[in-house]
Amino acid sequence: MVGNLPVQKRRALALSILMIALAQTSYIGALQGWTFVERLHDDANYSNNCASASLGVGDPFHVDILNGSDLWAGTSNCPKSSILSAVENASSDDEIIVHAGRYHENITIDNKDGLIVRAATGERVVLDGTQSISQDFDATWTTPDSDGIQEVTLPVDGWQLFLDWEEQVPARWPNAGFANDSVFNRSYWAGGTLTNTNNAYTNGWLQDAGPETGVHDGLNETINATGLDPVGAIAILNVGSFKSYSREITSWNASTGTFGYDVTPSWKTKHHAYFLEGKRELIDVDGEWWFNNTNNRLHYRPTTG
Repeated sequence: MVGNLPVQKRRALALSILMIALAQTSYIGALQGWTFVERLHDDANYSNNCASASLGVGDPFHVDILNGSDLWAGTSNCPKSSILSAVENASSDDEIIVHAGRYHENITIDNKDGLIVRAATGERVVLDGTQSISQDFDATWTTPDSDGIQEVTLPVDGWQLFLDWEEQVPARWPNAGFANDSVFNRSYWAGGTLTNTNNAYTNGWLQDAGPETGVHDGLNETINATGLDPVGAIAILNVGSFKSYSREITSWNASTGTFGYDVTPSWKTKHHAYFLEGKRELIDVDGEWWFNNTNNRLHYRPTTG
């Protein structure tokens, strides 16, 4: 879908698509404002003869990450500990019942038509795609710098960041966040002015429309106030009506407030809007982060305290 775009551009494109897709997913809504309560281990619920237990014909597999073992058959009294083990041992039209807990697994289901995987009745099951920076990666954050930004090196690429189940936002201008859904509000994009001056009215150039009253300053005003260099930042460009693209800013003309970028496949003479990502300098409010993919260094400004 993204062809041979450079890695940084591909990631920015994937992130822009992701931000739109998040509005449709139940994952964030299910976790926002919710504290996951771990179940306690309870030996009394399970048999001492699990090594010899077997699953009856037509019986469902049971999975319990806290009290189970993948060496067991997967009965209600001797559950497996991973969904993957149950899937590998199941056949078409079987049923897998997953008990409460947080599961982090890579699972492939192939040639098992009619297989049902469901949560146990009345129990909360979370399929968690996150990994803890401190616990899973054993990584250590630096102390905050003068701007309140901390850093940590990750063993994997990072593309989402959560703090206590709340999603944090990639550093961007104009600022927007998930907490108030402003990332999904078009008003929090900057505008592009369609004019015939400075080649701004062509694909490959965009002239900033200036401040949005009550929402954000113009790009020129922001640059003058902060010293931000937009060249090298990634612009998420809505310049194709219903189509948006990510492009690295290649030039900046301060006198006209115009920046250049590589042309996009689709370009319409209406409704131009954009926002910037991809630079550490864009971190200016709590909850923003930037991932340097050249050295896997995560930069993050956490909430106060």
